[in-house]
This record gives sequence, structure tokens and C-alpha cells, in this order.
Amino acid sequence: MMVFFIGAIVFPRASTIKLAGLALFISYAVEFGQLYRAPWIVAIRQTTIGHLVLGTDFAWGDIIAYTVGSLLVLIGESVFFASRFAKK
Repeated sequence: MMVFFIGAIVFPRASTIKLAGLALFISYAVEFGQLYRAPWIVAIRQTTIGHLVLGTDFAWGDIIAYTVGSLLVLIGESVFFASRFAKK
């Protein structure tokens, strides 16, 4: 959700589906990037900020969580704006 909302700030005119897709793409890229184990990237991941941004270990459960999170924010945003701007 954080990546989705940052995307909404950076791209305020983007559609909800595009923002959800962007968030999912970035999340997947970071997660699959954890499979890369060069010494320099491992050293970055051992720092606090590197660990928070890049993570440390690949997990399929994280892929599922990112997918579910993106779907939830997509549905939540769509429902919120549909109900808020519905013609009465």
C-alpha cells in the first residue's frame, strides 16, 4: 500500500489500476532482486536502510502478500471513490 500511495503522490493523474500495477511491479522487482547475491548488494542489505528498502531473503509468501495487498488497495480505492463521487 505504501508503494501505491507514493505512486499516487508522484503520479497524481494516474488511474487506480495503473498505480496498483506500478506498486505490484516495484514490489515484485524488489523481491526477485533478493535472489541476486553479489557481495556489494549483500553489504548494502546489511545496513538498516538497505534492509528496510531491499529486504534480505526471497520468499514466495511475500509475492502472495504483495499481490493480495495490491488487490485490496485497488478494490478499496475503487469502492471509496465510487461511493464518494456517486451521483445522488
